[in-house]
Amino acid sequence: MYTHGGLTELVIPASITALGEKAFVDQDITSVTLPATLTTLGTYIFMGCDQLTTARVECSELPGFCFVSCGRLQSLTLSRNVTKVCSHALNYTPLRTLTYEGSLADWAAVTKQTNWDGNASDLNGLDKVQCLDGYMEYNDETREWVEVHD
Repeated sequence: MYTHGGLTELVIPASITALGEKAFVDQDITSVTLPATLTTLGTYIFMGCDQLTTARVECSELPGFCFVSCGRLQSLTLSRNVTKVCSHALNYTPLRTLTYEGSLADWAAVTKQTNWDGNASDLNGLDKVQCLDGYMEYNDETREWVEVHD
């Protein structure tokens, strides 16, 4: 029988600049912040972290497959430092609203790779990206993001 790892609290110090592929797979982490000092990030960093409910990304990139299969992820905040959201970062999560700490124009400038939002094929991904001056809403029929001003 396979059991998850025992790591529940994760504070990544500012002195850390890199996280390798699958660094924290299947751990029981409940919340995490990826600090701005991270410059090298592997894929699948938190895959299968079933207890993870809250995450904050302060570094420039949300890595590919980062939170895939995090079955309890409810809160994700991206700082304005984020300039790239990699492919499949949010697949198979219950997360429906992402908070971005910039404007709609800032969000439009962020590079978003294939299926960054988990909405490909039959997946039920993000519905909303909340920005400072409005939000982006996903239209299931057109499969496109629509800008809404508050």
